[in-house]
Amino acid sequence: MQILPYMQRHRQMICRSVLCIILFMLIGILIQWCIPSSSSFAFKGRLFYSGFALALSLFLWNYSRFYIGAFCLYTVIFLSSSLIPMLAGQHVERVEVTVAYLIGAALFLFFTDLLYISRHIRKKSVCHVLDGFLYVCLGVALLFPLLVWGYYAVSGHVLSATIVLTLFQTNGSESLAYLKSQNLFMWGGTFVALLFILIGSGCVLYRLKTPSCGYSKKNHLYTVCTHFSY
Repeated sequence: MQILPYMQRHRQMICRSVLCIILFMLIGILIQWCIPSSSSFAFKGRLFYSGFALALSLFLWNYSRFYIGAFCLYTVIFLSSSLIPMLAGQHVERVEVTVAYLIGAALFLFFTDLLYISRHIRKKSVCHVLDGFLYVCLGVALLFPLLVWGYYAVSGHVLSATIVLTLFQTNGSESLAYLKSQNLFMWGGTFVALLFILIGSGCVLYRLKTPSCGYSKKNHLYTVCTHFSY
């Protein structure tokens, strides 16, 4: 049996992974527990799978503190947007909060894992193009919760699907008349604040340092497969 000796040699990595899964699930359950709702706790299975995906991503990024900080920032922005109805005095279901928590985590992990892969492409021109495309994807995904915050800041109401459809059906003259009736200083300040958050988040993501993928790591992965094949 080669599994037990391998686990003993790499118990620190295994403990980190298990702790990561448990911590991610506990945070998700704690968030739901803090929501005053009669509905039951939701998506416990998905919390586990997302925690497992986070553990794998942290292993790829060598448990970088910068990566952990970027993940927390990205997830908190998505999570906070689901709590805006509470500020407007509306009822929030636990499912809605958990979905925002999982979507924020899933989008960040998915695009940053692709970013990790793209940075190890030998052809630099392809690598730069993929990097730029993934940064755009991360920024566009982050726009949705930021727009929800921005609309609440300037109107005091929660952005809904009905409001979005109404905005798309509004013609140019109606939009101009609506803007004239609003506090343009508030609109401008909100736009600058959201732009600052978006640019700051992009800078944090841009500064992520990808761990080297040299011979030693390949040899380590080969050793892992060899141990578990017996």
